[in-house]
Amino acid sequence: MSSDSYFQDNQVYVGLFPHQQDVRAHSHPFYELVFFESGLLNHMWEGKRSILIAGDLFCIRPGEEHLYTRSLDAKLYNCLFFPQGIPPGIQKLPGVLELLQGEGQLRLHLPVAMQKELEGILQRMVGELEHKAPGYNEALSLFLGLLLVFVGRFWECSQVKEGHYAPTGKGQAALGDLEENYMQKLKLEQVARDHKLGPDQFSRLTRKLLGISPLEYLQNIRLSHAMDLLLKEELPVGEIAFLTGFDDPNYFARLFRRRVGLSPSQFRAAKG
Repeated sequence: MSSDSYFQDNQVYVGLFPHQQDVRAHSHPFYELVFFESGLLNHMWEGKRSILIAGDLFCIRPGEEHLYTRSLDAKLYNCLFFPQGIPPGIQKLPGVLELLQGEGQLRLHLPVAMQKELEGILQRMVGELEHKAPGYNEALSLFLGLLLVFVGRFWECSQVKEGHYAPTGKGQAALGDLEENYMQKLKLEQVARDHKLGPDQFSRLTRKLLGISPLEYLQNIRLSHAMDLLLKEELPVGEIAFLTGFDDPNYFARLFRRRVGLSPSQFRAAKG
C-alpha cells in the first residue's frame, strides 16, 4: 500500500472508514493502529484469522500483511503513522514499546466506557486533518502521543489487574468457551454456570466488555466462520449452517443477509 494517499506534509493520518468493501491482502511501510467501532469483520493478520467486534484495538506493524472481509455495517478508525510522528520518549514507555515492537500480535478489547474516551481522541485527530489550521501537524503528533499513552497504560493494566475484565477473568473464560465450541449446540445459561456465573451476570459482563449480548457475540463467531467456509469450500449452504452451529438453515440465511447485506449464496458468488 502506497504512503502517497495518506501522507504529504504530515507524519500522522487518521480516518473513519465505513468498510462496505473487502480489503485485499496488503502491507505498508508505516504503522496502522486500528480501532473497530461497529459491525463485524473477518480479519486475517499474518496468516491468523480473527473476528473483530466493536471495541477491538490492534496495531499492524510495518511489513505485516493483513486483509479484511467485511459485513454490512462495519466501521473502523485507522490511525497511520511513521515513528517520526511520535513525540520523543513515548516509544519507550511500557505498553507502548510492546505495542510497537513486541513479538506476536497484540490485540486489545476496550470496555465500553473506555471506547468513548478513545473515540474522542481519534475524532479530534480527524478534525485536525480536515481543517489543517496552523500547527495541525504538531497537534496530530501530540494527540498520537496521548493515544499511545492511553493504549499503553490499558495494556499494562490488563496484564496485572485481577477482575472480571482481565484476560483471566470468568467473563473472558466464558467467552473463550463460545469461541472454541461455537459449532456445538450451546446453551448460554449452562456456559455461564460452567464458569460460576449467573446467566444475568454473564450477560451484564459481556455487555460491559463487548457492548453486545452473549448471544450476539456467539452469532458473530458463527457468521464469521460461515463466511470463511463459503469462501473456501464448495459445500451446500445448509451444510455450512449446521457446521457453524445453526440448527435452522433458513434462520441462518436470514441472519446472514441481515448482518452481511447479502444472502450466503450471493456472498459466495460475489467473492468468487
